[in-house]
Amino acid sequence: MFEKYLEDPEIYRNLEEFFVEFFKSKLNELRINGDDYTVGYYRTTFSNGDPFMDGNPIFSVRNAGNGNILKIVIEDGNELVSYDSVKESGVERVVVGGVCMLDEIKIKTAEWIEEQS
Repeated sequence: MFEKYLEDPEIYRNLEEFFVEFFKSKLNELRINGDDYTVGYYRTTFSNGDPFMDGNPIFSVRNAGNGNILKIVIEDGNELVSYDSVKESGVERVVVGGVCMLDEIKIKTAEWIEEQS
């Protein structure tokens, strides 16, 4: 469904929206106030406004309450990697995987959301 995300701007935008909608639906499901989260935390455009469209990140969000960040990177491959790194504002969780691993990435996203509450 999203395999040609790097080649087609519309597919890329749909993939971005896929993550935004999943995130919002998970917050709603868990009855978590979305006002505490900044979706699109990392800038993904050049200074002229053109989007990077490289999948790094395809989705990012910051919890304003504790400063923790979730960054999702889509790249070629079928291996899922997840790691945490300490930043000035909090802990950043980075999840990296291919479009063939969207279900696994959604699980990692849901786990991060649950950890924040």
